[in-house]
Amino acid sequence: MAHHVPLDVDDVIEGVVDHLLQVSYDERTVLRLTSTGDGGESVTAVGKALFGVKPGESLRLCGSWAHHPCYGRQFRAERCERTVPADERAIRLAGWASVGQGRV
Repeated sequence: MAHHVPLDVDDVIEGVVDHLLQVSYDERTVLRLTSTGDGGESVTAVGKALFGVKPGESLRLCGSWAHHPCYGRQFRAERCERTVPADERAIRLAGWASVGQGRV
């Protein structure tokens, strides 16, 4: 039996913001994110939902994958939620301080 995935289901990625590539006057933001998934993949994410995020923040993004003719594979974020780093690796990526150690 084939599995049916509804078209309205968004893809979800989680990761830590490496750096902002562009923030335009209309609040459209382009950033690089290191995925906190198994591969630790570097992802380009775009969208107005990203406006105001800062490097080092942990995010959960809902949206869809697209291919830009010049810039390649990108994640188009429709929703953005700030999260608390989930594990030690995510804490290191975010640069959060460990108790008694200062900035990692």
